[in-house]
Amino acid sequence: MPTVEGIAPLEPNVFADGSASLPKTLCWSGIFYPGRVIPFTNLEHDLMQCNLTGNGDGEALAAVNGPHASSTRAELGAMLGAALTPYPAHVGMDNISVVRRTDRILQGLPIHPFRPWQLLPDGHLWKALADVIASRGEATFKVSWVKGHAKDMHVQKGITTDWLKQCNARADATAEQGQSKSHPDGLRKLGHIYCNRQSRYIDLVKYIHQVIIQTHIEERRLRDIIAKNSHHPALGKKQVKWYLIPTALKWGRDEASTNFSLQHVPLVCPTICGSTTLYKESWLFLNHIRVEHASRDNPGITWVELLGLFAARGGHVDLRGHDATPASTKTTLPQITRAFKYAVKLVIRDTGNVTLRKYFGPATGGARRL
Repeated sequence: MPTVEGIAPLEPNVFADGSASLPKTLCWSGIFYPGRVIPFTNLEHDLMQCNLTGNGDGEALAAVNGPHASSTRAELGAMLGAALTPYPAHVGMDNISVVRRTDRILQGLPIHPFRPWQLLPDGHLWKALADVIASRGEATFKVSWVKGHAKDMHVQKGITTDWLKQCNARADATAEQGQSKSHPDGLRKLGHIYCNRQSRYIDLVKYIHQVIIQTHIEERRLRDIIAKNSHHPALGKKQVKWYLIPTALKWGRDEASTNFSLQHVPLVCPTICGSTTLYKESWLFLNHIRVEHASRDNPGITWVELLGLFAARGGHVDLRGHDATPASTKTTLPQITRAFKYAVKLVIRDTGNVTLRKYFGPATGGARRL
């Protein structure tokens, strides 16, 4: 963009607008140059469809591509096209957001107070606009907000003037030309139908989520009421049941404990949950441990505690294969607990050891364990 000589006029002499009537697809920008006599430059012709009308006005329109169409993106594209004007330009636009941010650029301020342009929506367009303004000179460019889709009542109230109203309408009509050329009327209607259907689907999913959350809240409230009503006030304060939980496990003593003395490990061992060694290691583990009958002073052991002892004595608790990588899903505690429990029961069944089966039966007495 070459440098432009002069100072931007006090009143708008270029009007820019955008159109994004078809949801989430291509949007268009339109620019109206009232009384333009200077021919369009090669750069303007390369980026836009430019035309000088017979009554001394100029029009330019261009498609604004991108992953997501929006009114702001279309208006920003129009502002960028207006900044290519080869003479001092005062742009009138009805998008206050684009006008304010462009004014920040003209004041030498960052595009956003604390975010770089790379993190802004349409940030690449904002960066291009800032570069064009810096190249042409800030004094040759100015922006102002004008009332969009103005009516006679707005003119009477002094919000806008009849001339600004007509020029903004011409810019809006220029942008609409691109929409009508690129998207037939039937396709635009079809786009609106699918957009509205998607919006209704999103609202439906939100409503379903609200119903699920409210159902859980109501269920919790009703359960609390049932729990309170299950204990009649006449029975006095509800007594909490306490259970004695040993602070540490008490392993079997040598003089009173039993060793199972299993036979030799089979040469062919089954594969359990993908592990070819779990069955063999469980067999050897049961062959070396010493057990004692559970009692009130010496409670039984849970499967999780037994698994911890198995791991402490060198047992492998990783069910992943030898070809596992650091990115492979790790074995969880419930998975290895189920596999270890299955392996122990399989060993008990294969050995046929009556004593082993008795010791690993369900506990019928003693203090409760976690």
